[in-house]
Amino acid sequence: MRAHVRERARDRRHNADRVARGDRDYEGVQVRVVRHARVGVSAWVACAGEVYCPPSRGGNRAEAACLDYDTPRRDRRPAGHSGGESSMGYRVGVAGLRRGWALASVASMFDEVELVAACDLEPVLLDRARAEFGVEAGYEEYEAFAAHDMDAVIVATPPHLHAEHSVAALEAGQHVLCEVPMIYGDAADDVMGQARSLVSAVEAADTVFMFAENSNYWWWVGDWRERVARGELGDLTYVEAEYVHDCRSIMRYEDGRLTWRASMAPQYYCTHSLGPVLEWTGDRIVSAIGAQTTRTCDPELPGADMEVALFTTESGVLIKLLCGFQVARSGAHHYFSAFGTQGCLETSREGPRARGQAGTEDAPQFREIPFAHDHPNAPPGAEVGGHGTAEYYMVADFLRAVRGDGPPAIDVYAGLDMTLPGVFAHESAMRGGERVWVPDLRAGVGA
Repeated sequence: MRAHVRERARDRRHNADRVARGDRDYEGVQVRVVRHARVGVSAWVACAGEVYCPPSRGGNRAEAACLDYDTPRRDRRPAGHSGGESSMGYRVGVAGLRRGWALASVASMFDEVELVAACDLEPVLLDRARAEFGVEAGYEEYEAFAAHDMDAVIVATPPHLHAEHSVAALEAGQHVLCEVPMIYGDAADDVMGQARSLVSAVEAADTVFMFAENSNYWWWVGDWRERVARGELGDLTYVEAEYVHDCRSIMRYEDGRLTWRASMAPQYYCTHSLGPVLEWTGDRIVSAIGAQTTRTCDPELPGADMEVALFTTESGVLIKLLCGFQVARSGAHHYFSAFGTQGCLETSREGPRARGQAGTEDAPQFREIPFAHDHPNAPPGAEVGGHGTAEYYMVADFLRAVRGDGPPAIDVYAGLDMTLPGVFAHESAMRGGERVWVPDLRAGVGA
């Protein structure tokens, strides 16, 4: 069985070499479209007149979905648009105006989006949304907000409400873009209850659910995916990742109360790392072993400072992930390294100034390779989402799915694939490092 699973995952990676190229003219812009058969998270990269459209994890991208998202907003129109207001416009609401403000700002860049409602407990933020986005109404209660006339909802409320609010929106017939983390609770049983509820709502809905993991939209993540797919590393054997960010300054409100981050198990915030990693492995994690630090930088904070996890994928790739959010280290960094049977890739730990390097059997000495978080031809203002251009392309993919031009780029199952391993790594840590199995909620698999 292990050999069969390994062969299946290898075939998925090698399928990425089946590339169809052809010149197309979209909206009067001559581009070359690259379509890959491999199922992976979508992100568009445009370089030197070439637009890269990898398919979504939910299924292959329809060629008709390719629009020119690298032209400025004032010049961009959906296919068939003849001027004036778009006939494909969507009424969008945003719940949670802290993180949600950034996503609303990105969404407002798209002609087909009309921001019509906002929900938050702080009246000053609702007033600001009325003034800056022109929303019709502001709500302090989510139930009243959900009843507003909307086509889609951006869910960016506190994490323990993400699943509940997403389910309510889906049941109201609204499309959902759900912020990280998708599910959140005090223990694995609580989180699994949320996961099952969310899956049931998604399966019953006629609308789109997409998980808003922005790290998958960094330019270099797609570049590494293509290097792995081309076989530059041979077969992947080991991947290492770190997300280390001293968040103590945002673990308390101004009045001294603790925010949700203060008690969060570090591995619960694993998707910024596992999202990209699972793009490269092309499969899912089946088991987890976890451990956490016992000494702390701030004894008044209840959560562990750092947690480390060892994961095994269905094809046998070993993954080590370190997450730490109470650390005596300035700045924040993401670190990645990927080892294969014929080479390796590695980043530095320099935050926004990080560099990438590669070594192969043919050229074992490390050499620098192109490395950038931002997409080179993104339109002006695309960085408004807060993490470079990532949110711009993420929202573009969400809107593409809402239009019916393809499945959501990160659907509920892909989101769970990158979320549940961290939940069960923490569960393992609570059991003294016992190996635990990561459930799969896909129909017919069981959990």
